Amino acid sequence: MIRTQGGNPVYKAELRRILNLEGAMSIKRIVPRKRVRGRAVGRAKKKSAAKRGDSELSRRLQDLREQVDIVLPEMTARIAALEHLLLEKQLCARKDLIDARQFVRMQEA
Repeated sequence: MIRTQGGNPVYKAELRRILNLEGAMSIKRIVPRKRVRGRAVGRAKKKSAAKRGDSELSRRLQDLREQVDIVLPEMTARIAALEHLLLEKQLCARKDLIDARQFVRMQEA
């Protein structure tokens, strides 16, 4: 009988397939065939240094966009929670928060 790892049926089936224990043939290892490669026509053309630099730059830009898309909602939620706490603890008035938002918008423009 085949010694297996904890009686795993998938492992047993794979081991039988590899060792070819299910047929009447003698026990031997089946050697997998080499895969046939795709078309082997000439060398692959290399991109120019400018195009490689552009693709690297656009990949980095896409990574930054993804990071901003992740961080921005979290920051917005934290600011809203902070504003809520400021109002709840009566540390500032609602008008103060509105004025602060307006000030930030003016700075962004």
